[in-house]
Amino acid sequence: MSVGFIGAGQLAFALVKGFTAAGILAAHKIMASSPDMDLATVSALRKMGVKLTPHNKETVQHSDVLFLAVKPHIIPFILDEIGTHIEDRHIVVSCAAGVTIGSIEKKLSAFRPAPRVIRCMTNTPVVVQEGATVYATGTHAQVEDGRLLEQLLSSVGFCTEVEEDLINAVTGLSGSGPAYAFTALDALADGGVKMGLPRRLAVRLGAQALLVNLGLPLHGADRNFSNSPTLPLPQSTTQPPKPMLQTQASLHSWGVWEPPTHSLAGLEMPPPAAWPLPAPGSML
Repeated sequence: MSVGFIGAGQLAFALVKGFTAAGILAAHKIMASSPDMDLATVSALRKMGVKLTPHNKETVQHSDVLFLAVKPHIIPFILDEIGTHIEDRHIVVSCAAGVTIGSIEKKLSAFRPAPRVIRCMTNTPVVVQEGATVYATGTHAQVEDGRLLEQLLSSVGFCTEVEEDLINAVTGLSGSGPAYAFTALDALADGGVKMGLPRRLAVRLGAQALLVNLGLPLHGADRNFSNSPTLPLPQSTTQPPKPMLQTQASLHSWGVWEPPTHSLAGLEMPPPAAWPLPAPGSML
């Protein structure tokens, strides 16, 4: 099996690095195309042993599974360009947010009847085999096509099939979710630095806190993440009457966080002096 990528940007790099690191696919079995051969990701892919070309049709001709790893607005132009080169063997996998299976099938059907199309949404943690991917199969895709894609993407994290109408929700949750996680990590690290920790150590401790505690649901913890015989985890570390306000009050008292100076969504923010502070000896 050979795999091709139309587009050689961050997504293609993350998937290729994940596939090769997992050992499911050798780099020489992968080809990627990009109009800009000076991209940093193109250079990185070349160093990994991936075949590169500026011609999309060459990638199509040398692949069985073809990932469309370009921006959504480019998809129609790509399909017009490669449509005549799609053959019966090809499984076309679109990673473009918001582009429906029906629209891709309609475009490709002008060149070849019954194109095998799969739509997927993944995220960049596939680069370290910790990605989250969902996919939906098209009208003409075979059961084996979905299984093959799931085998590929399960090697770089979690992968499951869903109905297509759920993919937009997944795009917001797991597609954009890593950005929120890194924002939380930045906030934790900033707090540590504010309290005197070296930045490198603060980032490491913050990352470990997120890794361990947010990973509990993956290891069978209940909805309260309970690791205590008497209290669910959030309450075993701090038990405020108003958790959000107490956390904000603590951060403000330590000089780590400043409250907004205006109301949020029409809700007036109480002054810091009115916020409940944590009880002595409690932990955030």
